[in-house]
Amino acid sequence: MNTEFTTIAGNRVAFDHTGTGAPVLLLHGAFQTRYLWRSVGEALASTHTVIAPDLRGLGNSGTGDGQFDFKAVASELAALMTALGHDRFAVVGHDLGGGVGYALSALAPQRVTHFAFMDMLLPGFGFEEAWVPRPNGQFLWFASLNAVPGVIETMLAGRERAYLELVLRGGFTANKEAITDADLDAYATAYAKPGALAALGGYFRAMWTNAEHNKVSAASKLSIPVAAFGGEYSVGPGAAQSMSAVASNVKTVIVPGAGHWLPEENPAFVIQELKGFLAN
Repeated sequence: MNTEFTTIAGNRVAFDHTGTGAPVLLLHGAFQTRYLWRSVGEALASTHTVIAPDLRGLGNSGTGDGQFDFKAVASELAALMTALGHDRFAVVGHDLGGGVGYALSALAPQRVTHFAFMDMLLPGFGFEEAWVPRPNGQFLWFASLNAVPGVIETMLAGRERAYLELVLRGGFTANKEAITDADLDAYATAYAKPGALAALGGYFRAMWTNAEHNKVSAASKLSIPVAAFGGEYSVGPGAAQSMSAVASNVKTVIVPGAGHWLPEENPAFVIQELKGFLAN
């Protein structure tokens, strides 16, 4: 993909931009960057114009005004798509990117044509319950860690790769070979940049604000087509259950053999499903 940079309201936004056809915005989540979409984005570019940004404060994008709630990040991305000349577009969001994607769809329902929500539970509609401790560490332990102000910035500086390996190759991953050492190095390099861990924490510290925003937005359910992807060994049908509270046209997609990191653990299946969904 071709990496580009632009400035939105004074903030530097990095994004990959390639392909031709109807535009689709790909949004990564926590512990990752736009690098997540290296396989899926390339495949979609054969039929779509693909825009894959680094979320605010992560990768090569600036922190802007320091607000990391989904609505604030979505507003910046809506402005990015306007700057690129895309009035209407599809949105695909994984993890935190799914939360941002919902906020964007609710913020500009006349602009978003399709929304794919990947292995995420919306704050206010299931996400909080996933923080509750469970046996064998199968709960969002890192969410609580990240949400405490100053903790990850202080404790994990210089240990980014070890932390990411615990998350990206741990209990949330079914296909342990999906993320290679080179992939892990790419993510670790990004999160070792000054301010990256603080930005990551900022996203989790904004979850209660997100829940409030989502409950307001849910009063007007999305009517656009929504595909809710869940990993067979992760969220599973929970993604669709969460989205059904805020959208009226939801398709459930279970990604076989995958844990949380769907575009990397089973890219062929994700590509096939996305192409079919976006074509309708």
